[in-house]
Amino acid sequence: MNSLYTRLFRYSPREGYLPLENFLTECICDFLTRLTVLDRPASELFISEILGGSRMFSSLLATITGARELHWKTQQRINLAGDHGIVDLCLFADNFLVLIVENKIDAGFTTHRQSDDDEEPSESQDAEWTQLEFYERYLTAKGGASGLVLLTHRTAAPEGFNEKGGVFRRVCRWTDLYRWLGCSHFLDRVTEIGSAKANVLHTLASELRQFLEDKQLITREWNNEDLNVMKSFFTPDFPSKLQDLFQSVKDPIGKLPELATYKEWARRSPTFEVRNGIVWDWLYCIAPELKWFISWGIAGKLPFLRSYGIELETPLQAVVLIGSDGQDIPYSPEDLEDWRRKDWTVYEKLGNRKLRLVKAALPEDLFASHTGFRASFETWVIKAVKEGAAGLQRACAKSINSKNLTESISPTEAGS
Repeated sequence: MNSLYTRLFRYSPREGYLPLENFLTECICDFLTRLTVLDRPASELFISEILGGSRMFSSLLATITGARELHWKTQQRINLAGDHGIVDLCLFADNFLVLIVENKIDAGFTTHRQSDDDEEPSESQDAEWTQLEFYERYLTAKGGASGLVLLTHRTAAPEGFNEKGGVFRRVCRWTDLYRWLGCSHFLDRVTEIGSAKANVLHTLASELRQFLEDKQLITREWNNEDLNVMKSFFTPDFPSKLQDLFQSVKDPIGKLPELATYKEWARRSPTFEVRNGIVWDWLYCIAPELKWFISWGIAGKLPFLRSYGIELETPLQAVVLIGSDGQDIPYSPEDLEDWRRKDWTVYEKLGNRKLRLVKAALPEDLFASHTGFRASFETWVIKAVKEGAAGLQRACAKSINSKNLTESISPTEAGS
């Protein structure tokens, strides 16, 4: 069997694709494989409590617990009615596929062509099965006790997925897995084993939990501190303070000469938005067809704007973010080095994420200014936006000059 690292090496980022779901699938498979070898009763407990739950068919559980050998596998190809699918994660009991686990974060489902001999043929010649329907049909055709589990974060199960049928079906959440890995009865079992391998398993469980936290794939419980924060946020003057703070920045930004050519505000009112761990405002600039933007606000440590993949080092920072919702921002290694010299953090293009530039400051440092937080925040943001807009102007000019130079070279000259 290939090692975890060999399997992970198969997945590389590409345009429009980041392999987080596949990475998690391989990590879970590796963890469950080790758990099954070290403590099979614990692995059966995971299957019954997390993947199966209270509704798990007794025949399926008996098949699994009665098997001489359990084997977890990823990227298993299955074939049905002239079509095929690739299963994320599956369990073999004595070389018999008994459980399919489809892992999702927020992606949709693929489709498969229906066979001509389907028991309930559709009137459409182009009828299709959803991904989960295809897997269920495969398990049904295979026969025997079997199950289909959707392990998900935001992707919802298709309508009717949890209804009773010949194949056991269930939806569980990454949060469920996270909690189980930290529950006392699992940790106590690992401690009782007491071997070096068990210590490795304990470490892997802890790091997998931390990874799920970092990627915001868990649902957190509320506590008293959260309620106190909410009370503070909803005091009569705090929202108005935020409104005044962002308005004081918006007005002078609108008058910057670096943005005189074109600017399009994200919204008219209010002047800020609370979203994904950040309070912010933003505008498109330079040219409408480019969809380049500059945004500013106050952000927490958790990744803000998941699609931009930016994580901050401290619990709270003032930030200015430059990015694109359209055409890539052109840059060279020299350009990026220039941004870094000016204290911008550069997130280079990766997968479907375009170039992102971030400048950050600690609110405590802004509070420490003799002018007060509001004035120092305004000064810092406007300076960073001005600096960012000037950099985008240079990038745009460079792009236009490069295009004009290319178009001015005739085919004959280009070939000479």
